[in-house]
Amino acid sequence: MACDLCFTGRRIETAEAEQLGVATSVVLAAAVLDTAVELAAEIATAQRDSLRRLKEKALARGGTVQGDRVVL
Repeated sequence: MACDLCFTGRRIETAEAEQLGVATSVVLAAAVLDTAVELAAEIATAQRDSLRRLKEKALARGGTVQGDRVVL
């Protein structure tokens, strides 16, 4: 499914994205910033070594580094 979405650029609705596992959570627009901050705080508590390995895997799969971001 991921290839289908990438190659066709087909847009999907929220429910389908959640069903396919493309979206890990769905929040109301009014809660987006608060939810993102909560997720960032949770990520910040992760082991640095785990985050480093995750970043290495993302880069190995074709991502690039732009400034302080990994772009997939």
